[in-house]
Amino acid sequence: MSDKPHKKSSFRFLDLFIIVFFLVIAAAGMELFRRDLMQTFSLQNVDPVGTVIIRRNIVQRRLSDRVVWDRLVNDSPVYIGDLIRVADISAATLFIDASSVDIDENTLIRIIRSADGQGVQITLNEGSLSVVTQDESRGIVIDLHGQLVQTTGGSVLSAAVREDRQTIQINEGTVQFISADGITQDISAGELITMNIDGTPALDRAVVVTQPFPNSRYVNNSTQPFVVNFSWNRINLEPDVRLRLEIARDSNFSRITSVINNAYASAQALVEPGLWFWRISLQNEVLSSGQITVASGSGPQLLSPAFNSQFHFMEELPLLNFQWASIEGAHSYILQVSDSAGFSPVQVQMQSSTASQIVAIPGEGAWFWRVQPVFPAVYVGDSVFSTAGFFRIERTDHVNPDVNLADWLLSVAPSTELPPEVPTQIIPAGFIEEVIVESEPEPQPAPQPAPQPAPRPVPRPTPQPIPLLSQPRLIQPLNGRSFGFTELASQRSITFSWAQVQGANAYVFTLSEQTLTGMRQIVSSTIRDSTNYTLNNLNLLNRGTFVWQIEPVIMRGYTIERRGTIGTSTFVINVPPPTPIQIEGTGILYGN
Repeated sequence: MSDKPHKKSSFRFLDLFIIVFFLVIAAAGMELFRRDLMQTFSLQNVDPVGTVIIRRNIVQRRLSDRVVWDRLVNDSPVYIGDLIRVADISAATLFIDASSVDIDENTLIRIIRSADGQGVQITLNEGSLSVVTQDESRGIVIDLHGQLVQTTGGSVLSAAVREDRQTIQINEGTVQFISADGITQDISAGELITMNIDGTPALDRAVVVTQPFPNSRYVNNSTQPFVVNFSWNRINLEPDVRLRLEIARDSNFSRITSVINNAYASAQALVEPGLWFWRISLQNEVLSSGQITVASGSGPQLLSPAFNSQFHFMEELPLLNFQWASIEGAHSYILQVSDSAGFSPVQVQMQSSTASQIVAIPGEGAWFWRVQPVFPAVYVGDSVFSTAGFFRIERTDHVNPDVNLADWLLSVAPSTELPPEVPTQIIPAGFIEEVIVESEPEPQPAPQPAPQPAPRPVPRPTPQPIPLLSQPRLIQPLNGRSFGFTELASQRSITFSWAQVQGANAYVFTLSEQTLTGMRQIVSSTIRDSTNYTLNNLNLLNRGTFVWQIEPVIMRGYTIERRGTIGTSTFVINVPPPTPIQIEGTGILYGN
């Protein structure tokens, strides 16, 4: 009996200890959340130093004095003090002070103020990056373990920090190199500095590629392959040594498309739109490597309204949903609608971030439309408008009772002839043709017959559609296939294959991401004389579900003459959230 009060007291003390312990944890968590929230609110009064203009896959940022990591998206602002980490098979491009900073995969940087208190300094802890500064830029300082590189306007460089080496190569302009002991020297285009991790010089054989720039992005506004000119400076190489330039569709160079042997200090290659990897080698030793992106700037394929379509309305003009094929790399699109084939004047002009736009057409009659892709400032070259599409809008006063009203008003029936006032030959975009029509005597009106009862309206006969080609059998990846992070990181590509369809001489491959608001198209490519497609740029994929489609077609030149039934399949990118890791002794990495 005497032991019972003692046991009751001990239980109460243990309960109290547990309650106090968890209250302390909750209070600490609330304090961290409050600090994180106050840091977010404080950013509303702080000007960002830059913006993320291109982001692929997992790119995370931790604000200064903040615990939780954010996941960056395109157009996200970046601030002084930010720690930015780019994961495997990922990439990011920042625009800071009229300069573009390309951050490669597995790279960690911090953005701080430079010593003068005015400029921006980027500390490269690990990985690699490249910087292109415009003429009006005051430059960016790059810090590699105490070795500083001061860029100036109009300079281009790349820097890397590896386990035992750190390198700086200048592609254009002149920069100032300041060693850890304060020695300053100018480095010009074509020069290279290779150092051990302690800052001592390392004499390695290498080439400094002055053209193309690191991570170059081009816009090809022609339907012909794009010409890429390579030129480089030779470092510590014998005069009679010849080099080999290889271009491939994947970073592992398992799909090499062109090889140029016996190159001395320059070469030339032809590439189609897409992401390409290149390397310059001496036998089996790679002296330099990089990647280039070529975007199709000749205008997208117009999908809807179909060419020479006809729309009917009774009282109010219809709203038309314009759709076109998306172009990889395009930031937005400019849509123009005009009642003139030369687009002078332009009645409607709108800019859309997606490959579709709903437009209220100003009136009835014959209309032309075209689309021009718009690329971020880091792309070199100008895009052009697509070939013009054509449609009609006509008012109707009668409705056939045998025809559904909605079907009649919204019908898109191709017309068989162009109206007299519209030229039968489409004038290329950007040209205006003046047509002079000689006047003729007006014909005398014919005698009018006696009035007759109005005939009952007869619906316009619908042309018989051309039979579609057969639906292809999709082989791999299997429907519902799940790809893990380890598999993607090792093979660094996904190959799609399908069975051949009788009669088809090309296939349209489309890859889309399933989002909460619908399907977002990622890749659309026409494959000729092949039944497979390899996606090498895995940076385009995030965690989630994706849909890939194959449409067999018959093409004559660049025109699709006959379409087919589309085959559809899905796969899943199953990349789990990374394990929380400690970085620089502060902060924990969260996110997926």
